[in-house]
This record gives sequence, structure tokens and C-alpha cells, in this order.
Amino acid sequence: MSDAFVKWCRRGTTDRQFLERAEKFAAAGISLTHPGRRVAVLLDVDGNDVAMSPEEVASLVGRRVGRSLTLEWWFTPDVDLTCTYTFVPGAREVQTYYLDGLSPAEVTVVRELLVNLFFEDVTASQWLVADTTGLSADFDWDDYLLYGAGSPSTSPDLVLVNSATSSVPVDLPSASRRRDLDGGVVEFAK
Repeated sequence: MSDAFVKWCRRGTTDRQFLERAEKFAAAGISLTHPGRRVAVLLDVDGNDVAMSPEEVASLVGRRVGRSLTLEWWFTPDVDLTCTYTFVPGAREVQTYYLDGLSPAEVTVVRELLVNLFFEDVTASQWLVADTTGLSADFDWDDYLLYGAGSPSTSPDLVLVNSATSSVPVDLPSASRRRDLDGGVVEFAK
């Protein structure tokens, strides 16, 4: 499953929110700390592991240190879920979860967890894109959903847009069915 991903754009995460979210990930079987090493793992610009405490990771995310931070979540000591927090103007962040190397069951867990988190904090959520096939990975979803740049030629599995927090009009290829949900959320799904 190469190039598969889930992206979630939301208002910036505080330290406390990050640690609370880590508990929800843990309840779904995904740990912030490496099961063997018992430390959280950030990746530096060269892709090397940087061990730190969960509280240190939460502090970096909460303070929006740098343009982006990449960290690892863990299903097992050998199966990780890489996530990049990209900080964008307007006190927002785009969390990109790379699904490469995960089993279909693990992909489902990640997708369902992030969709649930989107709706649990819908007032802070702007949009979510899930592409478990990777067919739309070459398209710049961030530019499209943040700034209206470009036009996708293919549809991912799922796009959720909160019309109350997003001012960008979304028009996806006809392969997606559109449905208006409660709270101003629009769903595009295959």
C-alpha cells in the first residue's frame, strides 16, 4: 500500500489536546511510545530517530515549533505509523498520516480513528482526506483545500469538509458522491 494517506486539517493542537489524543490512539491500539524502547520518536530532517518523552513531543506540537514535525506512532515494535504535523497560517495544522506498510486492518483502524476525531472536535476541524489506495497522492490536497489551488482529477476514498470553518469551495470529480451531514459538514465519498 504505497502512497496511501489520511490528512486532517484543524485548528492548532495544544499540549493537553495532543496528550488526550495520544490516549485515544492508545485505546485504538496505536502507541505514541515505542513498545520496546518506551520513548516517543521524532524524526529529524535526515530521517533519524530522536527519542523524547511524550510531554516533550506535545510541547513541540503545542508551540508549533518549526514548519513541520514528523513523529512515529506504533502498532508494534516493528509496525509504525508516520505522521507529519505541518503548521500553516491561521493557527492551523495539517496532520498527514502515511499508511505505507500497514495491513488493511491497521489502515481501517487509522482511518476510522481520524474520522471519529474529526467529528469529536468538529468545530476545530476544517477538512479530512482519506485515500487508502494512494491514487490521489500526487495531487496537492493541502493547496486545494487550504487555498483553492488546482483541481483534482481523481477522488480519494473520503473527503470531509466543514463548511463552517472552510471558505474554499470544493468540487470533486463525479466519481465522488456528495452528502450534506449535520453541523455543516459535507462528505464526498466513493
